[in-house]
Amino acid sequence: MVVTWGLGRKSHAAALRSLGELAYSACEYRSILDAATTRHGDHHPVTVNARFEWAMALGRVGRTDDAVSEMRKVLALQERVLGGSHRNVASVRASLGTLLLQQGCLAEAEEQLRQALNALPEDDGSCLDVRHDLVAVLHARGKLREAIRQLREIADEERQRSGATHLDAINARNSLGVALKDFGSLDEAAAVYREALKDATCKHSDDQPLVLTLRRNLAVVMRIQGQSRRSGEGAGGDPGDPGTQARA
Repeated sequence: MVVTWGLGRKSHAAALRSLGELAYSACEYRSILDAATTRHGDHHPVTVNARFEWAMALGRVGRTDDAVSEMRKVLALQERVLGGSHRNVASVRASLGTLLLQQGCLAEAEEQLRQALNALPEDDGSCLDVRHDLVAVLHARGKLREAIRQLREIADEERQRSGATHLDAINARNSLGVALKDFGSLDEAAAVYREALKDATCKHSDDQPLVLTLRRNLAVVMRIQGQSRRSGEGAGGDPGDPGTQARA
């Protein structure tokens, strides 16, 4: 009966989240954590999992500092029980890295995400998501060469996994285009956008958000190219319009 009740509350919290009721969902996850702590104590796997869900819920409602604090507790508990190389520990570490990115602690976010990637098996389904977050950190830290290298690999893997017209594959190339544009490689950025736009319009409608983003980003690059040619300058970026990232 208790297990069924707990599962019911988790389902309710997840349903609230899917409906966009993030504050109510967070309250439900907090209640689940309190109940688990009372019944099992802090170190029981049920409680640790409830704390993980609570930390993620905090992140979704913008309470990033609290989310990072709670996720650190989860990581410490998991490491103590499972060891630093366990897959579950790597997943928690990756979640902490994502929250640190949201918090703006970029150096530690990069460290945590790299450690997570090193611990996860190469064929683990979550690796691509972790790499996307790592690229976002690298981009934010100005490490554009490495971000571009990673994005080329991600774009190829997404195409092989899902096909060229899948939104994940298109989104990866949009992110690559943004990084190339910021690096000053305008011709290659435009070529990447055009290829992605061609694939996107084969399957998706013109008013699909990612299609609109690609059109806008291509237009930005073409405008900068035109300005550079008219002024006789090299193909540099326009810091006033960084381009638009989109996660499908």
